Amino acid sequence: MKNPLMLTPVLLFLLMVAGCSEHADTQMVQENGMVKGIAKVVDINEDIASVTLEIDGKTVRGYWELEHSLAQGGTVVQNGPMKSPVGDYHEPIVQRQGFPAQLGDTIVFVGMRTGQSIFLRGVQVVGQ
Repeated sequence: MKNPLMLTPVLLFLLMVAGCSEHADTQMVQENGMVKGIAKVVDINEDIASVTLEIDGKTVRGYWELEHSLAQGGTVVQNGPMKSPVGDYHEPIVQRQGFPAQLGDTIVFVGMRTGQSIFLRGVQVVGQ
């Protein structure tokens, strides 16, 4: 057998999941400043990018980045060795981001704890 210490984090996670009998469908783990877990969506406000999640029987406010900007390629043109370069600037493409889940959905999330709320960086729907 290889190093038995490599299996320790997996075993601890399985014991933690098995010990959650009260709210086995929702949980949250915090490590290295990031939080990840499973939550149920209770309320969504798309206008202000805010969501209420139920985690371990408690409601937690979460929010996400409402708009995402994608830079377009610009170019720099230099017409001679003695002339200063001229930039060709393109406005970034701005896309509005909605929340991928609906009310009552169960999600897996990754985010950062910001006081009493969570800044969501990744959300995936796993069930209803």
